[in-house]
Amino acid sequence: MALWKFLIVAGLPGLESLEGGDTEAIRARLEIRLREDWSTRRAAQTNTTLPASEAVENAWKLGRACFELAEFSSTTASRSELAKEGIEACRKLLLAQPKQPWARYYLGVNLGQLARTKTLGALSLVDEMEKHFQMAIDLDPKIDHGGPDRALGLLYFEAPGWPVSVGNRAKARKHLARAVEIGPGFPENSLCLMEALLKWQDHPALEKAAAGYAAMLPSARSDYKGEVWEWSWTDWDSRWDHLQNVLRKRALR
Repeated sequence: MALWKFLIVAGLPGLESLEGGDTEAIRARLEIRLREDWSTRRAAQTNTTLPASEAVENAWKLGRACFELAEFSSTTASRSELAKEGIEACRKLLLAQPKQPWARYYLGVNLGQLARTKTLGALSLVDEMEKHFQMAIDLDPKIDHGGPDRALGLLYFEAPGWPVSVGNRAKARKHLARAVEIGPGFPENSLCLMEALLKWQDHPALEKAAAGYAAMLPSARSDYKGEVWEWSWTDWDSRWDHLQNVLRKRALR
């Protein structure tokens, strides 16, 4: 797992890990939708006639669009530009509304996107990311199916430990488990926790979590269906297959 894997937690799987004809078609459809959303949000930013509530929503959704579209960037420069645009949109909104949870959340993940573009200096952004995820948790932990706890948990999981950075197993486990509590039916939450348990070799906890995931999977497929979720399911099913294979091999020992 790369340090910045946590950036996928808002619903986008890691693009580099999935291949194949059907997958490429799904990816192409998703990229078109994301690019259209990004273009729409950018245009709305200059619309001075928008009601205040719509302007606020559009600002943080522009931050989301920048983050999501950056996953499709083929160059470091384009990823950096999109991340900076998302950061600017969220910072501007937070100047007026510092308690806007979505803006805190998407500011944090766009800072993570920016960190991915830096050979040196990535770790300098981690403290700020930690701060914004924690503030988002304090403001509204339920957004994006427990997204702030999921993001913070993965940050603690992926980052190097003290004294280099904020990495911390106990904190990672606490926040990943809390994301599952908040959004028990959202596959990303359970998968992130199970992948962490696998890395920590906590096999009893992994087996228990896997049994819970298998039980909730039919309802999740019903709750998150349609074209908007097809790319996520491609990723979720791939990761679940891997976890099942690991558990099967352990059972045969």
